[in-house]
Amino acid sequence: MATNSEIQQLNIQSTLTNVLQVLPERNNTILMLRYGIGSFNKRATLESIGRQYNITRERVRQIEEASYNKVTNSDEYVQLQPIFDVIIRAIEEHGGVATEEYLIDNLITSEKDVPYLLLVLAISDQLVKMKETENHKAGWALSKVHIRNTINVLAGLSEYIKVQDQPVASDTLLSVATQEYTQDMKIDLNDQTLEKILSISKIIKRSPYGMWGLHSWSSVAPRGVRDKALLVCENHKKPLHFREIAALIDKSPFQQFSEKRTHPQTVHNELIKNKDHFVRVGLGLYVLKKWGYKPGTVKDVIVDILKKQGDSGLHKDDIITKVLEQRSVKNSTVLLNLQNKQVFKKGENNRYYLA
Repeated sequence: MATNSEIQQLNIQSTLTNVLQVLPERNNTILMLRYGIGSFNKRATLESIGRQYNITRERVRQIEEASYNKVTNSDEYVQLQPIFDVIIRAIEEHGGVATEEYLIDNLITSEKDVPYLLLVLAISDQLVKMKETENHKAGWALSKVHIRNTINVLAGLSEYIKVQDQPVASDTLLSVATQEYTQDMKIDLNDQTLEKILSISKIIKRSPYGMWGLHSWSSVAPRGVRDKALLVCENHKKPLHFREIAALIDKSPFQQFSEKRTHPQTVHNELIKNKDHFVRVGLGLYVLKKWGYKPGTVKDVIVDILKKQGDSGLHKDDIITKVLEQRSVKNSTVLLNLQNKQVFKKGENNRYYLA
């Protein structure tokens, strides 16, 4: 496995500085300006360099490209090969395509080395640049074929997730990817390699609870208290008190880097306000409506139960059982509601009907 210690041992700064000596002074300086190298600690734009040298933006770009070619065709270029070998191995382990972010995180230990790595990548004639789009991040690949295959895989998996209309478990997505795309990727797909491939996408994202979904989904990237409460309830799959929901939000993966605490009353207000998503089933207890819970009071639940029974009515004990499936209340609360003679009537053998 390629490691950052290897790049550090190869001393990327001094190696690249030596190689760049093959360039004319102006070309050398322009590359250093473009990448924020040496005393230039901030990357300069083509426009700003053009103003400095009194040349056009396009001319700066041409000088930059010509400089890459001159270095690549020089005898000194071979000095960079050990560094290229480490980078290539890291990209191979990533499925043939890796984001710049991944290469920086895994190959560089000092921020001062970052611009040197980026310039080495740009100079290499053994790698292909993958330009950033609205669908995927910028990166580097072993070939154009690797880029095309990776983009196809990401498009296929994002479409699969979209059709499911809900986050997908890692093992399910791995199964789909293995069946459909192993030949294209030319690597052994497993949880680690699949995660590396998916990390290139801007569309697919891992949810706080480990599922894969679309970045635009609130279940994957929760924004407000409502989204977070939905995720917490979905993950725990049982009635929760609003204070418990607030505490679970603060303990959840999506809140781990936030110092701001979630106020229970704020959660309660969101639960009350969002009746399309939450149903109160007891004193401060809430569930998700999509689990089959009906909104309303205990009386409303009994009415709904008896409507489904029609003229046959239902025994008192059966009514209590069915109400307790929908509400967390005492038996006496159900019996008290059944005494409402304007809504319910009692027949023989403790059977109840709608009035």
